[in-house]
Amino acid sequence: MREEIKHEAISILITTVIFFVLTAFVVTVSLVVFLNRLEYTEEQIRSAAPVTAIIIGIITVLFVIQYAVIRYFTVLRPLREIQAHLEKVTSGVFAERLSETGQYGTFDRIVPSINRMTEELSSAEILKTDFVSNISHELKTPLSVIRNYGNLLMAEDPVPLQEARMLSRQMHRWFSLET
Repeated sequence: MREEIKHEAISILITTVIFFVLTAFVVTVSLVVFLNRLEYTEEQIRSAAPVTAIIIGIITVLFVIQYAVIRYFTVLRPLREIQAHLEKVTSGVFAERLSETGQYGTFDRIVPSINRMTEELSSAEILKTDFVSNISHELKTPLSVIRNYGNLLMAEDPVPLQEARMLSRQMHRWFSLET
């Protein structure tokens, strides 16, 4: 896994370097072709230098904008969508899954893992809910019987022992059938 991450990081670095080297190459070749085709005197070159610098600046800005747009669609937007999904999972929404149709670019490899994690968390949540429900049900009946015995003992007119036993059995049947 670490090797894959390392390989991916190197691939992104190489792609970025190639992009900027190609940008520099295009700008340089454009200048060389422009300057070699025309015969200018030194004075004309000096007067054209500011305009040339502005043109190079504009071309650089255009390439930077192009890079920002590419980065937005290949990195930032997919990351935001994945992050929004993970925030929903963190808040307890386990029903949604990320689409595995290849819309996350570089991050497509982690989408199945995130979906599996969401399924496991959903299963764990169901188990927790069932456990709490079962425990509360199992504790409800004995606690009710104990409470009723306590009420009988605290009553002003104590119930005879035989009637208390019959009442206890009847209450136990009621509580067992109730749930």
